[in-house]
Amino acid sequence: MATTVNYANVILKDKDGNIGTLRSLSQNDVAKIQQGLDDVALIVDSSTHELIKATDTVTGATRFATSSELSAGAANVAVDAAAFKSLSEKMVNGVHYKGTVATFDALPADNVEAGDMYNVTAAFNKNGIDYPAGTNVIADTSSSTVEWDVLDGDPSGYAKQAVGNTFTAANTFEGAVTAKSTVDLTAATTTVAAPTADGQAANKKYVDDAITTLSDGIVNYSAAAPDTATVKNNTVTFFPATDLLS
Repeated sequence: MATTVNYANVILKDKDGNIGTLRSLSQNDVAKIQQGLDDVALIVDSSTHELIKATDTVTGATRFATSSELSAGAANVAVDAAAFKSLSEKMVNGVHYKGTVATFDALPADNVEAGDMYNVTAAFNKNGIDYPAGTNVIADTSSSTVEWDVLDGDPSGYAKQAVGNTFTAANTFEGAVTAKSTVDLTAATTTVAAPTADGQAANKKYVDDAITTLSDGIVNYSAAAPDTATVKNNTVTFFPATDLLS
């Protein structure tokens, strides 16, 4: 009756007395090999024998993304935590708020990155344009020297509160305009249409014409005694005198 022996070693001896041993895998050896196969199966596809690409649900082989891959958003590459932190700090809406400086001249010229933004406390002039206090500027590092661009644009074309404003072109105010102090229109050319309703402004010509028309009707002259039925109310009519004693 044959007996099955698992994990047995076989010793062979030839006619000359030479001995050879065929070693069989032990149970521990088989367990280690199986563990290795299981580990490899995590990253190698058994059918294609290619590396399995890691996803958010599948464990596989991957590597850290390069700087260009981080910028491009390449798929199936891992992001190193330090690289991710550095990139995220630089890409918050493309702007990196750095704080406040007292004056425009206090803005840094070194160790500046594109997108660095500062708030300038004091008003300043840049390229002949006046900017108000509290203006934000952002760094442009595209050239050899840092250029600070104003985020608010050129404010010279806008009226300012609490300061004098000069209007050099025609302006249309569609809503109500309330003047809380004296408005000097001495040197201005103002066009006011003839009023058609109560509460509307009247220009000088309209008033002059109205007075002329009105005065023409207040004092009248007649060559003879007029018919009283034709004399208008609130008027004075002159005509040649007659002999009161006749």
